[in-house]
Amino acid sequence: MDSTTETSFVPTADRPVPVSSQRAFGLDALRGLAILLMVLSAHLSWGVFPSWMYHAQVPPPDHRFDPGIPGITWVDLVFPLFLFCMGAAFPVALGRRLAAGRAHGRIVLDILHRGFLLGFFAIFHQHMMPHVLDPDRGTPALLTSMAGFGLMFAVFCRFPDSWKWWVPWAVRAGGWFSVVVLLATVEYPDGSGFSLYRSNIILVVLTNMAVFGALIYLVVQRHATVYLGILLAFIAIRLSAGEEGVVQALYRNSPVPWIFHMRYLQYLHVVIPGILAGRLLWDWMRAGEAARETGGGWSERRWAVLAAFLLMFSAAVLIGLQERWLWQTNLLAAAGIGAGAWITKAPGGVSETFIRSVFLWGAAWLVIGLLFEPYEGGIKKDSATISYYYVCAALSSFLLASFIVVIDRLKKKHWVRLLVDNGQNPMIAYVGGGLFVIPVLTLLGVHGWLMEWAREPWPVFFRALGYTLLVALMVRFFTRRKIFWRT
Repeated sequence: MDSTTETSFVPTADRPVPVSSQRAFGLDALRGLAILLMVLSAHLSWGVFPSWMYHAQVPPPDHRFDPGIPGITWVDLVFPLFLFCMGAAFPVALGRRLAAGRAHGRIVLDILHRGFLLGFFAIFHQHMMPHVLDPDRGTPALLTSMAGFGLMFAVFCRFPDSWKWWVPWAVRAGGWFSVVVLLATVEYPDGSGFSLYRSNIILVVLTNMAVFGALIYLVVQRHATVYLGILLAFIAIRLSAGEEGVVQALYRNSPVPWIFHMRYLQYLHVVIPGILAGRLLWDWMRAGEAARETGGGWSERRWAVLAAFLLMFSAAVLIGLQERWLWQTNLLAAAGIGAGAWITKAPGGVSETFIRSVFLWGAAWLVIGLLFEPYEGGIKKDSATISYYYVCAALSSFLLASFIVVIDRLKKKHWVRLLVDNGQNPMIAYVGGGLFVIPVLTLLGVHGWLMEWAREPWPVFFRALGYTLLVALMVRFFTRRKIFWRT
């Protein structure tokens, strides 16, 4: 994983390759998978399915949080998947700006602006959730949620360049004014109004990662050893946080607790591996389509075997850790890493070198994660262990490589087109179900009927799957019409 080896396919100054209009569809697909699995897991009724269908630390039938239960499930994987995608996007997004000659100071302002918008998004979303507005989800609460969803288009939408300059400004100003009025006038069941502390914790963590992860990439950029040093520093912070001293004081206190806690930065253990994968992805994109399509000696069959292997290997590791087959999982991991190294041996072209590098980084994260597995009582999401971060980073690396193989080498983008569309518009996908789809179905009487009808496991699953598909199709509608929410 030497940085020279990794970047041997970077285009030279003699043959610059424009990438301003290119997209990393494999990354979009992985992000879409993460966001739709979040939606699916949110609609699975508690107490109906086996334990692997829920967070490992809140098992059925009572779903009481038990921090002593080790293991992770696919539900525990989806948030780190999204964080990994966020990290992988930094080299691509910021790389374009740096290549265009944008000043570092301007980029820092862009990063802080994005952090502000994501922080607002976290707070506004929670204020607009129907069950927060009214535990009984009455009609006024549902209509308020739908209004909040509509106003987010005015605040976050990327407007066409063909519009006159003043039109986006007017729409944006009107949206912000309406949002402020709505937040100032809405009242909650306990008699309270707007509060900075009423926020979506997942989005708050994403806000912190969007700011700190992007700043880290802007400063470090191509120096892989510096990223590893940062990870070691955060491991040291983690180990010291339980002991009395400065680190513990910083962990327990925050000047702005409604938006930042130092413990949130532990998720950089997932974001930084994503950044390292994103560096490779950005170099691969810069190499140009011709270079990516030519060279190398891997057959199409070998590419197909690799894509299937990465999916099955990821699933096997996840199942082994959930079922607590620990020594078997360690043996499987060793065999899987060896098999993956053999399948990806002798890379002869840009794409082969890229995929092998992503796999080897993923293998390194997996080894670290499994070595830490016994520590902190076994791998857990709540409270997140060091093992959890690195195992999830590894599985994210493998899945990213698999999607890139399927889309860019096997040319099967249509297999995952729905994931790509949702991955390009994740903000709408994340809030669209709770703020729009479910309120509409409730007002129409469909949601209540489905809740009565679907009480057994299979009907409940298909109801949740149906809701997820509705959200996915709604997002596809907006994506195909180039209506994006951007921060």
